[in-house]
Formats: sequence, structure tokens, C-alpha cells
Amino acid sequence: MRDQVAAEIGDLIFCREMLNRDLEINIVLPFTSDESRRTSAVLNGVDETQEFWDILKHANSVSIATDESHLNNPCRYNHAADLIEGYAQLRAR
Repeated sequence: MRDQVAAEIGDLIFCREMLNRDLEINIVLPFTSDESRRTSAVLNGVDETQEFWDILKHANSVSIATDESHLNNPCRYNHAADLIEGYAQLRAR
């Protein structure tokens, strides 16, 4: 679980630094924004809820991969990753 906390907080730090440099960020959440917040911004006593909402507010776009809940199913993350890759390929064209 420790690695997951580092990864999730690392994502928030990365997005914040992108915004600080006036660079574009487009976010794909694996589930609804509130479910994504619960699984990525509040872990092991670390609460980055305000930062999570602030980044979403300033993102150029926010897409939601599925409206289903987490259900401890890693396939939800894989689906979001596939969408990110697809969006990147379309944009590269």
C-alpha cells in the first residue's frame, strides 16, 4: 500500500507542477470523481482532497473511464490507462 500512496501523491505533485508552468493537463479518472478522490487522495492518513479538487478544477479536460465503483478491481485502472493511451495516439495524429 505504501507504493500506491507514493504513486497517487506523485500524480498530484506532477499535475500541480504542470499547472505551475502553465502546461496543459488532461485527466482520465478511472471512476467518478468522488470515487477517484476516495481511492487516490485519501490514503493511509494522507489527505490531499483539496489538492485533488483544485487540480481537477484547473485541468484542461477531465474524462471518467467508468461510472462503476472501484470494487478492488485493478481492471478499472487498466481501462483508464487504455483510454489515456488512445487519447494520446489520437492527439499525436
